[in-house]
Amino acid sequence: YIYGSDNFSIENAVRMAARKKGSSIVGIRDMYVSGNNVYAKKMIYSNHMEATFKMKKAPYFITISKGVFECELKECSNKNITILKNNDENNKHILSYDIKKEEKTESIEDAKIIVVAGRGTKNKEAVNELEGFAELIGGKLGISRPVAMSAWASMDKLIGVSGIMAKPKLCITAGVSGSAAFYAGIEKSDFIIAINSDEHSAILKKSDVAIIDDYKAIIDELVNYIK
Repeated sequence: YIYGSDNFSIENAVRMAARKKGSSIVGIRDMYVSGNNVYAKKMIYSNHMEATFKMKKAPYFITISKGVFECELKECSNKNITILKNNDENNKHILSYDIKKEEKTESIEDAKIIVVAGRGTKNKEAVNELEGFAELIGGKLGISRPVAMSAWASMDKLIGVSGIMAKPKLCITAGVSGSAAFYAGIEKSDFIIAINSDEHSAILKKSDVAIIDDYKAIIDELVNYIK
């Protein structure tokens, strides 16, 4: 059973594997079948290393890593993998299902401009101000993990390997240190502007433009210029 990358899919895959006495793995980037064994590849150690896991026993419940569909999809001709229909004897745990058209609104993943708030914003009020700035320039607000853990903004705005994998035309980070797990969420941006008062922040070396200054002074100046 292959799921998507959202939080519901991850939870459901693990729960179903436990109920069906099978095995699960989340966040895979690739998989293959060799003999009677299923192997799955995923990134580990904060996205620094790729590991290959041999799945223990069927049925298998797998979730796809965010961004994996950017890769070329290959047609699966392996006879060990089958599509189960709802009336299949092996599928009795599915009582019913429905297909609905999703109402599409622009999400952070689709936004052309993203403004990301980091630990350096220091409080919830400052994060709210950055969200106003993002809306002023026609963008969306994203946040780093320290901001999410401090409850300065909702978790659905989290950028990085455990959140959103974005690919905007422009990404502006404010007070973000730039860990590897975070940077994976913005590395596909066309252009990155990083503002941080700490000249040793990792994000400064990975950006197209690095501004070593108090982010608020820069944002305020940009707001005045735009208005």
